[in-house]
Amino acid sequence: MPPETAKDEEVYNATIEKITPVADGLSIFYLRPDEPITGRLPGHYVSIGLVDKNRNKLIRRPYSLSQSLASASGSDLLELLIIRVPEGELTPLLFERVAGERLYLRPKMLGSYLLPELH
Repeated sequence: MPPETAKDEEVYNATIEKITPVADGLSIFYLRPDEPITGRLPGHYVSIGLVDKNRNKLIRRPYSLSQSLASASGSDLLELLIIRVPEGELTPLLFERVAGERLYLRPKMLGSYLLPELH
């Protein structure tokens, strides 16, 4: 079933490993995809999503990776710094989640504003 017409969590392919509150309405979400996503570069972003409360669509939003390259090397954990938008569609749902719960993670890194290779 395409993510745009999700009826249930069968589209979920990642686990929330940990949530670290940073400030009121601001948390770091540590996500572990079911399958490692390779080719991570500075400037990449991922799309994450949750099925809405009516269980009829997947709400997705893009987020830039926030971890340092040192913490990213050799780990399939993705670190996202997310601010809660009270009137938003996704973040109120996301901030209700706890570690161990599942969500959708687009299985490909995206981004065209990549840092050039330094020699």
